Amino acid sequence: MTRPLLSSAAAVALVALPAAAPALTADEVWASWQERAAGAGVALTAGSEAKSGGTLTLSGLALAADIDDVEDVTITATMSEVSMVEDGAGGVEVMLPPSIPVTIAGSDEEGADGSALITIALSGMSLLLSDADGGGVTNTYAADGITISLDELTEGGEVNTDVVFAISAETLAGRFSSTGGDQPLIESSYNLDSLGLEIAATDPDEGGTFEMTLDMADLASDTTGSFDVADLVAMSPDTTLRDMLDDGFSVDGTGGVGATNYAISAEGMPESFTSSGSISGISGEVVMNAERLLYDLAYNDLEFAASGSEIPFPKVGGALGQLAVKIGIPTTLEPGDMALGLALRDLTVGEEIWALVDPAGQLPRDPASVALDLSGTMKFLIDVFAMDGEDAPEDLPAEVTALDINELLLTVGGAVLEGSGAFTFDWSAPGPFGPGTPAPDGALSLSLTGAMGLMQTLEEIQLLPPQQAMMGRMALGAIAVPGDGPDTLVSEITVSPDGTILANGSELPF
Repeated sequence: MTRPLLSSAAAVALVALPAAAPALTADEVWASWQERAAGAGVALTAGSEAKSGGTLTLSGLALAADIDDVEDVTITATMSEVSMVEDGAGGVEVMLPPSIPVTIAGSDEEGADGSALITIALSGMSLLLSDADGGGVTNTYAADGITISLDELTEGGEVNTDVVFAISAETLAGRFSSTGGDQPLIESSYNLDSLGLEIAATDPDEGGTFEMTLDMADLASDTTGSFDVADLVAMSPDTTLRDMLDDGFSVDGTGGVGATNYAISAEGMPESFTSSGSISGISGEVVMNAERLLYDLAYNDLEFAASGSEIPFPKVGGALGQLAVKIGIPTTLEPGDMALGLALRDLTVGEEIWALVDPAGQLPRDPASVALDLSGTMKFLIDVFAMDGEDAPEDLPAEVTALDINELLLTVGGAVLEGSGAFTFDWSAPGPFGPGTPAPDGALSLSLTGAMGLMQTLEEIQLLPPQQAMMGRMALGAIAVPGDGPDTLVSEITVSPDGTILANGSELPF
């Protein structure tokens, strides 16, 4: 169901956010709608057209699209009346109906027919098309509210009344600008006060129930790029990222979401469970162009709780200060900047989890963190962007020539490991660690506090055998020296191009 819904939204977007000729008239906007819909494989027709002065009225507007990768599935949408009004200042105001019915119809693998009737309801919707700087069209839009709701679900000729699906959005304002041309320059931004999702279903055979709610606040996005919306909708499954980049595709977008809450519950499915959680905010950035690809996403202040028939506790819960992922790579075969980051900061779990390993409470309940932030220079040896998923190699065919360790962090049980460093790699020289390896050169600085105390506590609660604890202390003594504070160890690890590895100026004993 997800892909048809997304395709339906994309098809309606072709109408809501069109591109038109620089000299805007209602007739030109309508012609542009039809042209771009046809280019995306969407049939867009009007039962009748009437022009009076600067107003074009389209009655019985119908939109139909087949889903290419879902067999025998068709999406149709109808609009009772759409008016395009020339405002006398070079713009065209589009009046959409307050309700747009959408039908998704198809058959399953066994040939049984099914359909979903959906209503898109618009409250206080406005859409104004005007000339954009440098040619093209700017679309300015706003709405007091938008809801998408499932009215009826039919399976095998029978109506299923036990499914609820609804999406609601409040106070939307945005702007979309396209310069026109084969690869339009796009500028888009929007702000949305709130977005909600509600799903509920009952199993007609077993009687089990499932419910889910999701509430998000303060959604915002700001994007610039070079791409054609219609081309993206009509893109062939064989199109690769390299094809898109060679055609001039680029995107640079930032966005975020404010406070988010969710709740999920199931009864008699046959298991029963409940889960709930919240996030204070989400922020992200995506960049893709002919030089680089960057994906940077962070979730902040996560809290979660769960209970269920398969969970051996009345309730489990925890919190996470931040979950962040960052990936940056070049999109060419030339050397370029790289970035790699992963962070799970300030993880805490409920006492019911701690009680499994430390019922007496001897271990510190300090939050645990894992963070790694890398940057540097690399190059691909083959064009991975020209491959599809089936052709992708198991090993990454790339050479890293410089690597900066900006942050290395591990905290658990009161112990803290921190590190930073920098290395270069010469692939033209014979590698000291075997064929196909580069000659490394660099150093890593490490600091460890609280490790001895943690090992002692682990011994006392019998989670760490004395022999293994002794071996750990000996290993630390071989590569580290005492630091300035209590229970603090430091180490400077250097690696030379000939393969020599030193710890605080001395060769490692192993």
